Amino acid sequence: MVSWGFDEPIGTAGPTDQLVVRVTIFNEEASEDHLTNRDLLCCAMGLGTFGPQYSFAFSEVTPSNLAGLNLEPGQNFGFVLGVLSPRLVSVEPGTYQINDAFTGIRVGSGLVFASNSFERTIVAASVPEPGTLALFATALLGFFGLRKLRGF
Repeated sequence: MVSWGFDEPIGTAGPTDQLVVRVTIFNEEASEDHLTNRDLLCCAMGLGTFGPQYSFAFSEVTPSNLAGLNLEPGQNFGFVLGVLSPRLVSVEPGTYQINDAFTGIRVGSGLVFASNSFERTIVAASVPEPGTLALFATALLGFFGLRKLRGF
C-alpha cells in the first residue's frame, strides 16, 4: 500500500507568515513493490480558500522531479512541496483550507489515488494590553527617577 500526507495537516499561523507545505510519501511495510519516481503520475493541488489571500510556489523538489526516489517497503520520503505566501502584507484572520490535494500513484498494474486536506487558522497579531504598557512605563519612570536621585 502506498500513501502520502501533509506533515502538519492542521495548524495555526500569523497573518504575515509564509506557510511551508511539507508532505511525506509512504511505501507501507505490507507493500510488495519498490516505489520510484516513475510511479508518481501526478500531483495536483487546488488552493481552496487560500486562493484569494495566498499565492503558491512549488519547491524545487516536487514529485515530478524526484529522479532518485526508490522506496523499499516500509520506507518513506518527506519533502517540501511548496510555500504559500500572503498576496498582500498580511492576511485576514480566519480558517483557510485545501480540500482537494491529490496525487496518483501507480502500484504494479493498478492506480492508487490519495486525497488529503490542509488547514491553517490565521490568528490576529497580538497587541500588548494597555495595562502592560502602563506598568512598563511606570517601571521606567521609577528607574530613571532613582537614577536621578542617586546622581548616576
